[in-house]
Amino acid sequence: FFDDEVPAVRGALVTTMEEAEAILSRSLSEIEKEREDEMNRARGRAVMKKREVLLKTKVSLINGAYEQAKARILNMDGEGYCSFLSHLLADAVLERLTQVSYLKSEYGSDEETDLSCDFTVIFNENDKARYGAQVVKNAKAIMHKRPTIAVADECADICGGLILRYGDTQTNCSVDAIIAHARRKTEAEVTRILTAPAENKGLPNDE
Repeated sequence: FFDDEVPAVRGALVTTMEEAEAILSRSLSEIEKEREDEMNRARGRAVMKKREVLLKTKVSLINGAYEQAKARILNMDGEGYCSFLSHLLADAVLERLTQVSYLKSEYGSDEETDLSCDFTVIFNENDKARYGAQVVKNAKAIMHKRPTIAVADECADICGGLILRYGDTQTNCSVDAIIAHARRKTEAEVTRILTAPAENKGLPNDE
């Protein structure tokens, strides 16, 4: 009796084994695909992490460059810093005098355009005590002019530099303002230099 059933059993076994092999093949294929997908995701995460690190490094380098420039100004020796302030004041006053001259030539000297050229310079507490009077004297010599420039009684909350006041208007010539202005003008070039390959960093010669 049982011998008669052997072919049927064998046929069922073959079918079952074929189905099992097909399932196993599909499972292995799915496992391989999942493995590849996971590797791709891992590579994607690694690329994103690399970009994030590079961006942070780039920002840090750029910020550091301008912080170093600021530090160099503030850490000048006394004579150098006094000269820096003197030229800064002279340039600010001359620019204002040029503006006033232009306004008068264009619009006459009516009440609205006859602006005062009496200047007040504001320093921080330390710079006022150490350099205030000398900076004003030096600036007048640099300009070869004798505008009225007074050192303000009050002090400004700035790390260095100065603030020039004329009438109701004032010009912020603090070191922070100077660095911020320079950054707007030069950041693209600084970024190019700092992030270029070492062999391509075409820094200008000091000739």
